[in-house]
Amino acid sequence: MTAKEFRVGIIGLGRIGAVHVEAWNSLDGARMVAAYRAVTDSVLAAGVPHVVWVNPPIPAGVWDPPEMGEDPRNWVQHDVIREVAAASGPAVTVNELDAWLSLTGHADDRTWRPDGTHLTEESAKALANEFLGAWLVHTALRPPAG
Repeated sequence: MTAKEFRVGIIGLGRIGAVHVEAWNSLDGARMVAAYRAVTDSVLAAGVPHVVWVNPPIPAGVWDPPEMGEDPRNWVQHDVIREVAAASGPAVTVNELDAWLSLTGHADDRTWRPDGTHLTEESAKALANEFLGAWLVHTALRPPAG
């Protein structure tokens, strides 16, 4: 796996591990599973009691480079995240941010994501207040698995 395909950043936040994995240019689910599993195992081994993987919103619009707009890559990533979380036990949770944005009508709302990908400052605050903030706090405060 090349650095171009996977870049990983791990941020310790106490009770929740925040991990950012960029998996561009990959439709290889097996390689993605191995990468996500390795990161998950590493964060848990470091003593973080809860790991949350966020299924990111699928970009809406025309993209440059074109692979950024490929729904299949995003679907593979979402499936991989779910698979790794399910295999990792109760200490690992998936936040279905993409589904929430779709259910609330914000996925294609250009007032929320003017470029089809990134939230505005206002929509990020609304997301934190309406959904993600409380969800993360609830997850962080639940008793550790095991």
